[in-house]
Amino acid sequence: MNEGYDSSKPDKFLMYFDINNLYGAAMMQSLPCSDFEWVHPFRLDTVNWNVNDDGPVECKIGYILEVDLKYPDELHDVHAAYLPFCPELLNPPRSKQYKLLATLEPKKKICDSLS
Repeated sequence: MNEGYDSSKPDKFLMYFDINNLYGAAMMQSLPCSDFEWVHPFRLDTVNWNVNDDGPVECKIGYILEVDLKYPDELHDVHAAYLPFCPELLNPPRSKQYKLLATLEPKKKICDSLS
């Protein structure tokens, strides 16, 4: 064994994911298309969030969510090595053009679909 190896510490693994065609995969996901209904914030705990692809297309239930996100400070160091979720189109300081930035800043009114 390597002399730096400590068997009392938990094992760590490096994962490599070769992901192609993210745009195409996103375009193939279903979106809600009829029978829209607002859910009052006080009733969110009664919603069945288990969305799956079983059954005919007409029977699927999907959701469009608008949320505010806050990255807790204790996760900043852990997630700084990875791309944080929900990149935003922002104008970086001293830049003349907007860029897609993945930051640890709080985000307001982020919309996403769950279907």
